[in-house]
Amino acid sequence: MSAARKRALTPSTIDNTVIQKKRSKRDPDSNCDKSTYNGKIRRAGTITRITLKNFMCHSHLEVNLRNNINFIIGRNGSGKSAILTALIVGLGGKASTTNRGTTVKSFVKAGKTSATVEIILNNAGPDAYKRSVYGNEIIIQRNFSATGSSSYKVKSGTGHLVSKSSKEIQQILTSLNIQIDNPVCILNQDTSRNFLSTSDAKQKFILFMRATRLETLDLDYKNILSNKKEIIKTYKEKEKVYQELKKFLKELEIKIENFKGVAELKKKLILLNTELAWAKVRDIEKEYNDHVAIVEDLSDKCSKYEDNSKNKSQRLEEIRQKSSELQQQIMELKEAAEVQSRPQLDLQNEIAGLRQSYSEKRQRKQQVMKQIQDKNKNIEALKVEIDNFTANLNKVEQEKLTKKKEMSDLEAQIGHIENMIETTQNDVFQLKSSISRQEEQENDLQRESKQVKTKYDQITDQINTLKNESNALVVYGKEMPEIVKAIRQNKNKFTHLPRGPLGASINIRDKKWDVAIEGFLGAGLLRAFTVDNKKDNALLMEIFNQHCGSGHKPLVITSKFFNKVHDIRPNLVQADSDCISLYNAIDIKDPVVANCLIDQRSIESILLIPSTERAIQLLSDENRVPRNCSQGVVINGDTFYPDPNYKTYASGYHKARYLQVNTKDLIRGYEETLTKLTTELKNIQAQSNAVIVDKGKQKRDLAELAKKLEKLRQTNFVAKRKLEDLRVMEDSESVNVQTLENEVSELKSVIERLTLECGNIDEQMKSIKEHINNAEERLTGLTQVAKGFEDRIAPLEQQIREQSKKRQDLDVNSTFEKKRLQETKNKLALARSVMLSKQKELDKQTEEATFVGERAEELRQVCDVVTEINTVQSTIRKVESSLESPETIGQQYQKTRQKYECVTHLIRSLNENIQELNLGISKRKHHYQVTEDYFVNYINHNFSKVLDFRQFKGSLEVNMAEKKLELIVIPQQGSQGLTVASNLSGGERSFSTVAFLYALWQCMNFPFYFLDEFDVYMDKINRAKVMEILIHHAKNNPEQQYVFLTPQDVSFIRDGDVSIHKLEDPERRAVPED
Repeated sequence: MSAARKRALTPSTIDNTVIQKKRSKRDPDSNCDKSTYNGKIRRAGTITRITLKNFMCHSHLEVNLRNNINFIIGRNGSGKSAILTALIVGLGGKASTTNRGTTVKSFVKAGKTSATVEIILNNAGPDAYKRSVYGNEIIIQRNFSATGSSSYKVKSGTGHLVSKSSKEIQQILTSLNIQIDNPVCILNQDTSRNFLSTSDAKQKFILFMRATRLETLDLDYKNILSNKKEIIKTYKEKEKVYQELKKFLKELEIKIENFKGVAELKKKLILLNTELAWAKVRDIEKEYNDHVAIVEDLSDKCSKYEDNSKNKSQRLEEIRQKSSELQQQIMELKEAAEVQSRPQLDLQNEIAGLRQSYSEKRQRKQQVMKQIQDKNKNIEALKVEIDNFTANLNKVEQEKLTKKKEMSDLEAQIGHIENMIETTQNDVFQLKSSISRQEEQENDLQRESKQVKTKYDQITDQINTLKNESNALVVYGKEMPEIVKAIRQNKNKFTHLPRGPLGASINIRDKKWDVAIEGFLGAGLLRAFTVDNKKDNALLMEIFNQHCGSGHKPLVITSKFFNKVHDIRPNLVQADSDCISLYNAIDIKDPVVANCLIDQRSIESILLIPSTERAIQLLSDENRVPRNCSQGVVINGDTFYPDPNYKTYASGYHKARYLQVNTKDLIRGYEETLTKLTTELKNIQAQSNAVIVDKGKQKRDLAELAKKLEKLRQTNFVAKRKLEDLRVMEDSESVNVQTLENEVSELKSVIERLTLECGNIDEQMKSIKEHINNAEERLTGLTQVAKGFEDRIAPLEQQIREQSKKRQDLDVNSTFEKKRLQETKNKLALARSVMLSKQKELDKQTEEATFVGERAEELRQVCDVVTEINTVQSTIRKVESSLESPETIGQQYQKTRQKYECVTHLIRSLNENIQELNLGISKRKHHYQVTEDYFVNYINHNFSKVLDFRQFKGSLEVNMAEKKLELIVIPQQGSQGLTVASNLSGGERSFSTVAFLYALWQCMNFPFYFLDEFDVYMDKINRAKVMEILIHHAKNNPEQQYVFLTPQDVSFIRDGDVSIHKLEDPERRAVPED
């Protein structure tokens, strides 16, 4: 690296690149009109001047392009391609289009915070863009920042700001026909090299399609076909709607006819309801008589059991008196035991209290249940009153009242359903979001697992290689010993023997700096090779291909070999006593390797610092930064950039792997890494399995929610439709019925409250029961403790049992008699209750039946009457639900008829559009074919004309089906016969390819044409001919502008109409001899 280039990297140094111009005597002076050349008006859109500030390698560069023919020359590295890159991005192009970077921040010069590109376009002539606004020139300025942001300024020729929008730039380019992404307009270095050196017919075909814009026409044609498919799909959907509407119209017509039979069915329904009411009265009368007979029988049995019980009670009283005396003696003995077991008494008291509370709760529950029964009876009475009142209403009022109630119920139902739908939708959204996060987490874990496995396999392979290979070069890769061996075997084929791997030539003077040095230089550079020229590069790549296969190949650096180390003394960092420059920290015997590291990494300006604290102290303040220090590297590998651009980056490099490493230590470190990777892989797999299980469960839940949501929506749709139909009819109010219904609602609310209270009581009783059980368990434990006292009174208890047995024998019969008596009384009470209930029910039903109508002599069974009523009601509902009302049906019929006519008209219009679209597609296809034939024939004609300059013959073969374009050439009047371009010599192939490019020029009319390194693969003869052709074509088109960039010598061009701009050569100095 030259000292001048290295000064450009220092923020405090300004690099003013000098452009030298060779001008003829006819070159116009600086005061001439910029829009004319040699008396002819230059076309609008040509470039007057390009100015670069802090852009790539240029600190400040200004290029004046007043002539229509311009050559920009300079050695590699002088910044020619930077001018072309600036032109593309300055006119709004993307960074990726330039093939020089992915973001615009990469174009800002190292050490600078911003860059500027200014382009002045000629705006004179008949094709000028908004000349009244911009004048004779348009100034486009684009600013970049090191953070990646950029902005535009579009100014008039006088410097007045017109716009800051990129859309204005696109309109300017479209109006002036400037296509920065067209390789015919701007052929950059990479495209030029690939285009001129490749023999791939498909690559030439791609260039042909892009240059002629046939690629855009083909894409538009495919979009039209896609639109046609969408229209046909819409047509089929509307056709389906048309058939559905037609069917629905017929159904409405049938419903109107069926409405007339509903009145007769309603009259029959009234008679059936009367018969049903009296049939129920008959059945209840029979049940009531049966219950009266049961009550009389049970009363007789009770009288008999009471007489027997009185006789046995006297005998049992005598036995109980004697037993009581014995029990008193037992209680006196137990009192002594109770004194020793007082806790038992406390627990018994607690249990008794709990049982008392339980009994009270149970009594309260019975009271609440009794209240609920009473309220229900009141509701039944109110319903009877409502029915009685309702029966007095005429038919119309009854129907309106029924519909109003049904509408109210439907509104409540719809509100409830919509709340459930909203809740379910929220649940679905939450589940979908959760599943999406789970899938992202699963993908992340899979990628992480794959990376760990790949790293595991790589390290395993490295361990096996280190164990099986004794050559020290194996640390640079298992194939490295074979590569070095092959290089030595082919040393006579190289101009200069390649050096590499570079790390093998480096010795570290102090082992403590190994991580810092190796981390800074990087594994790629340590494994790299350096060669003197392109020929050696190609030969070395052949060796790599033989031994590396499809694996990662080492980096190859092509740089001229010098046998003396560069003079780095002006740029050597001035280190303090505890620091050292990287250049001085290593020992390199080979000057070629030393020069390579100086050029690639500027090792003379890198300062090695013993600690982070010391690095902060030295580099955070501009006043303390050592002279010539561009970076600082701490002993652990962390990197520091000095003030005023102070920043730091942590290193991920923690152990040396290449420079003077011990193979056993390296293997041991790799094995430790494998252990960590195995643990990490297991953890990742466990996390992945957990995520998969959770995701599966959530998907099942989501499917269930989707089914539930669909069912709710269908139910809601049916309810809304029914409500809408009911709203068509006029509502009516009935104050009295509404009052009764309000009372029923209030009673129901009271019942709900009582029911809730009953539920609370059940919960409290359950809790009390649990406390009783717990206390009894503790009492059992204490009873075990008191068992010793019980053993002492066992003989006394035996006497009590004997007395008790005697009492039980006497008591059995009495108890049995009482039990039978109580059971009989219970049955009697229940029978009387049922009898009274049936009597009330009979009275109520008789009253209702009397109100409905007179009793018939013969009555059918209730089930038969109910069946016939249900049949009639079903028929009425079916007809009414399908018809609603004649007015509603009529409105539906009219609306449906209008929709039917509208859809019919739409289908007719779509059919006409499809026919017109088919005609348009046919015309566009024909136009595309004509355009394609025109370009092929016209380019073929111009290609042959250019070949005549070298007395070549040839043509173009364009295969549109296989997407190939072959250059068929007969060089030197057929001396070699007909052949494709790939069989020609390098110079002949380049000449033929340039001839093809020239032919494309003839078809595409742009304001300017830029070619970069178009002549690098030509010999002198072909290069001279190509230059002659290009200059001749440019002279014949003086209104257009031609700019050629080349690293080659153009001193043979003596034409005064040609401007030659030469960039300053990059400098390099070698170490002077002593």
